[in-house]
Amino acid sequence: MFWNFGVKARVNFDMITSNDLFAALKSLGNNSYDLSTVGFDGTAYSEIYIGACRPIFDWLRVGARVKGLVGVINVGGQLSEGNFSITRSQIVGSLRGDLHMSGLMVRSDYKTGEIEDLSDILEEEFSTAGLKSGGFGVDLGAEARFLNDKLRVSLSITDLGFISWSKSAAARAEFGYGFTYKGVNLTTGEVDMQSEDNISMVAPSGYTKSLNTTLNIGAEYTILNNWISFGLLSHTEFRQLYTLSELIASVNFRVGKNFSATLSHTFCGRNRAGIFGAAINVHTAGLNLFLGADYIDTNYASAGEMVVPKFQKSLNYYFGLGFNLGKTKF
Repeated sequence: MFWNFGVKARVNFDMITSNDLFAALKSLGNNSYDLSTVGFDGTAYSEIYIGACRPIFDWLRVGARVKGLVGVINVGGQLSEGNFSITRSQIVGSLRGDLHMSGLMVRSDYKTGEIEDLSDILEEEFSTAGLKSGGFGVDLGAEARFLNDKLRVSLSITDLGFISWSKSAAARAEFGYGFTYKGVNLTTGEVDMQSEDNISMVAPSGYTKSLNTTLNIGAEYTILNNWISFGLLSHTEFRQLYTLSELIASVNFRVGKNFSATLSHTFCGRNRAGIFGAAINVHTAGLNLFLGADYIDTNYASAGEMVVPKFQKSLNYYFGLGFNLGKTKF
């Protein structure tokens, strides 16, 4: 039986944009645009965990990890109204929505009603009331081996849990912004624009949010005495504002007992040939070091003096460092 324990700091951020937003930025033609689907949610929290892994049969092992969570900050917002109208003579826009936040730096003694700035509800130092925000989570996994260990099938569910954000360290605001832009006077340089905005604090309430749960289903087949293997992974993330699913194919190389490397390609959305992932893992008797990246785009285009990727808008890097205190016999 193998035990592990540790402490982690986690930060997640999700955002949904509107197709009309990109259409407006691209053309700015005479049209009306709806941005009411725009929203975001960001969470930072720390976790303390303890886990165990053990064989059930010669061909099956299972593992579980229990996590205690402390919420640091949660910030989110959603537009309920977002309209833009562009004509030859003017641009008219209106935005309405709400913002919420809870955590260690949110004041618990602010007053409801209109305020000048959202910074009025933030503490200069951590608030002890925010320590009341916490939760619980579990990770579950299993791996089965067949065909003399040449075929491995695995299933895992991670970050299955929740954080309850305390009412005593929560804030909620409703905002509105409207403007009419008619252009610029070329003689005087004055901008002809009228705008109106307001931010009003409303009574907050405590709330509970689930973690960004991840479901992985994988299979791996090894050849050449376990030196090379081919893998297929179904990866699904249940995030706060959307669900992301992707299928990943990989070729894995094991050089001796202490070094391994991976090349992968992800099949999702508009991912194209020439976009891949890579990782290396150094795992000695007492140390485990992991370095990786995915969505690496080898297709580039020139933008002035800059060279930018053609198809990918993001690149993920991963780093992991672990210290082994025992050995598994499985």
